[in-house]
Amino acid sequence: YEVRFTMVPPHRPICNKCNSEQMEWMETGEIGTIVAFTTIEVGTTMMLDAGYNRGNPCCSGIVELEEGPRISSHILGVDARNPENIDIGIPLQLDFIERGAFAFSKELASVQKLYPAFRSAAQH
Repeated sequence: YEVRFTMVPPHRPICNKCNSEQMEWMETGEIGTIVAFTTIEVGTTMMLDAGYNRGNPCCSGIVELEEGPRISSHILGVDARNPENIDIGIPLQLDFIERGAFAFSKELASVQKLYPAFRSAAQH
């Protein structure tokens, strides 16, 4: 099946470069590169539920899209156990992960949602 996706990062009332309030929404593509990352071994309950822990760390980072914007994202398809092997600038492709929603209510937490993530283009 085909998934259509429009990235909607959190709205900021001003430009973080020039402080202008004259901003507009833009549609972006599905290609980006890692500009910063970290591995997380001790995470939230949601991360633990997804199987991440000290023996299976999660990689999270900042992805610069081809069009210029940067977004925070879960990074898949890299060796988070050996972060020294993850290079800044590697190409990434948009992907999705299905997880329960973060919620204080068990009923809401059990609802599965799709979250955008980026996967190493070498694994796509």
